[in-house]
Amino acid sequence: MTGLSLGFDVWHLFWTETRPLMTAILEAPYPQPYQANAATMFFLARACGAGLTVAYAMQAAATIAAICAAIWVWLPRRQVVHGERVVLTAVLATVATPYGYSYDTVGLAVAVA
Repeated sequence: MTGLSLGFDVWHLFWTETRPLMTAILEAPYPQPYQANAATMFFLARACGAGLTVAYAMQAAATIAAICAAIWVWLPRRQVVHGERVVLTAVLATVATPYGYSYDTVGLAVAVA
C-alpha cells in the first residue's frame, strides 16, 4: 500500500535517510533547545543525567509496559467501554514512543476530551 501511494523506494529512503537523522536528533548531547519540549521517558532520563544506555533502557521499559497495558485493556474478557479503550490506547502510544514532544499531546487532549 505504501509503495503504491508514495513510491516503492520510500522504505529504502526511510532506512537510509530518515532513520539516521531521527537517531541523531534523539541521541544529540543533552541539553538541546528542542529537548525542553520532549515528553518521553527517554528524555526524562537524559534530563536527570542518564547516559544513552540508561535512557534507552528506561524507554524500553516504558514501551514494554505500554504494550502490556494495551494488550490487557483490549482483552475481550475485560469489561472496558470501547471509547475508554481507544483513549487509553492513544495515551499509551505517547508513552511507548521515544520521540514524543509536548505539542504531540494537543491532539491527544482533544481525543481524550
